[in-house]
Amino acid sequence: MIKDEVTIEIKGHSYPVKFPNVGQFYQIEAMKQSLSRGFYNSMVMSPSAMAQHALDMIEAAIAVLCPKLIEDLKVKNFSELDVRDYKLIRDEYFKTVAPFFKEITDLLKGDESDDVKKEE
Repeated sequence: MIKDEVTIEIKGHSYPVKFPNVGQFYQIEAMKQSLSRGFYNSMVMSPSAMAQHALDMIEAAIAVLCPKLIEDLKVKNFSELDVRDYKLIRDEYFKTVAPFFKEITDLLKGDESDDVKKEE
C-alpha cells in the first residue's frame, strides 16, 4: 500500500511530502519542461553525467509538494542554491522521495491484469 506522505529531514527540519493529486502531478511534469527551458527530453536522453546531474537539480516535485522547504531555503528556487546545500537535499530526496515516486509510477503503470480487455 502506498503511503499518503513521506517525510524528509533537511538540516534538522522535517518536511512532509504528500501524495500528489492529478493537478499536482501535471504541474510537476510541466514544471520540469519549464525549468529546463524545453530541453528536458533531450537532457534525459543525453549520456552525459553532467546532464543527468542537471536534471536532478530540477526541483519540480519538491517545489510542488513541499513548498515550505523552498520557502525555508531563503532562495527563489534551486538555481540560486549553493551546490553543497543542494547535495544535502538531493541525497535525502533519493533516499526518501524517489522510492515514494516509484510507487506512484508503478501504480499509474499498473500491470497487464489491470488492463481493460477489449472484446473481439
